[in-house]
Amino acid sequence: MKGKYLVILLLLLALGVMVQQMIRFSERRAQTENVVSAADSEGEEEPFVFMSKEELTKLYPEVDYLSMTSGDYFKVLRQEVVDGKQVYLWHTIYLKGVNLGVAMPGHFPVEFSLSFKDYLEWFIQIGAMNANVIRTYTILPTEFYNAFAYYNLHHQNKPLYLFQGIWAEEPETRNYFSPDFIEKFQKEIRKTVDVINGSAVLKPQVGHASGIYTTDISTYVLGYLLGREWEPHAVYVTNQENQNSSFNGNFIAVHEATPMEVWLGQMMDYTIQYETQTYLCQHPVSFINWLTLDPMYHNSEFIESEKVKEYDNDLLVLDFRKFHATELFDPGIFASYHVYPYYPDYIFLEDKYQNRTNYKGNKDNFLAYLKI
Repeated sequence: MKGKYLVILLLLLALGVMVQQMIRFSERRAQTENVVSAADSEGEEEPFVFMSKEELTKLYPEVDYLSMTSGDYFKVLRQEVVDGKQVYLWHTIYLKGVNLGVAMPGHFPVEFSLSFKDYLEWFIQIGAMNANVIRTYTILPTEFYNAFAYYNLHHQNKPLYLFQGIWAEEPETRNYFSPDFIEKFQKEIRKTVDVINGSAVLKPQVGHASGIYTTDISTYVLGYLLGREWEPHAVYVTNQENQNSSFNGNFIAVHEATPMEVWLGQMMDYTIQYETQTYLCQHPVSFINWLTLDPMYHNSEFIESEKVKEYDNDLLVLDFRKFHATELFDPGIFASYHVYPYYPDYIFLEDKYQNRTNYKGNKDNFLAYLKI
């Protein structure tokens, strides 16, 4: 009989625990709904207020970073046991990356149809092929970041790292200094940094991911990549309509530069400042460049009166060598390029790119461009 009462007592305790969990779940759900409702009703967010350089200098000793650039490589800070003690050591890593899009067969890219399970299966396959870094173009759904954190939690001896892209449209005016465009892009920067640090509520917006982002993956982020391929005609308008030739930010400096290069320096600086003030952490930062705006000369690219071309793909330059990190930004900056074996035309027209062979003995214009 005593055993019978004991079983009943245990069942009642289990029922009580279950009810308590259901109540907590309901409360969390209500809080989440309130957060989303507040995000929908609050309207415009408060403007980001910049700290002065003096304030940032005082803050500097408190700022953490777990990744940094080092010459031709990146370094990451890892916790290890040495002589029975836990210590943090910097390790140089050779990056082997995978570009990650969001499209699945039968779906448009902006449908974001991938699930937590889909992303996790991809991460497992990426890790199995010995790649160690993923690059995204824009903010992805919450399932991506949750699966990314889950994968790394279970593969701490062989983690995946992330280059997080910050999406940029082309300004309607084709002038990147347009106040409305700057405001829009800086908002995208803040959203992206918030997502990485697990502190974002993104309302549904056509063509963009949305949701409640509470997973902090900043430990595994190697850097932010600003923008995408900058269209030459917009770069041209920006350079023509502005006179800026230098920028001395708190974290990034650009000298003897074009207005477009100055604008990029300002946006890089804004990214670092926002993350520094908001989360007391920093990550390396760069902007996307591509062959069309590289600093090299290509004599096969010029506009001929007899021949209609899209535009001169050697007329404009974005030169990363003009960008420098200040003493308040230790993680560092790095160059980032989109490189294609088929575009622009000079990649297969220039003689200097036609005589290189790869390890298979085949001609490889793409390899030749990378080497030069």
